[in-house]
Amino acid sequence: MSNREKFQQFHSDNPHILQEIIRMVEQAVQSGEKKLGIRWIVEVLRWNKRVLTQSEDFKLPNAHIPYYTRLIDRVRPDLGHHITRATSQADFDE
Repeated sequence: MSNREKFQQFHSDNPHILQEIIRMVEQAVQSGEKKLGIRWIVEVLRWNKRVLTQSEDFKLPNAHIPYYTRLIDRVRPDLGHHITRATSQADFDE
């Protein structure tokens, strides 16, 4: 199974993760943040929420983080430009 397929399965099993990331990005932008690192958001999410997922692997795998950035770009382009991004394998999997 490719990383993209693993992410898609994880996201399908855990749609609340995207909702929470978006909520946190919205909150940061409303507080005046212009640029955010998605890993920072994910680490805060891990710390504050101790997210419970349906995954047998680590609760929120690091390999999925770039896919969340690209998904936010698609579903919330108004927020996507606030998230810094580096080239990732996720760019080639799309």
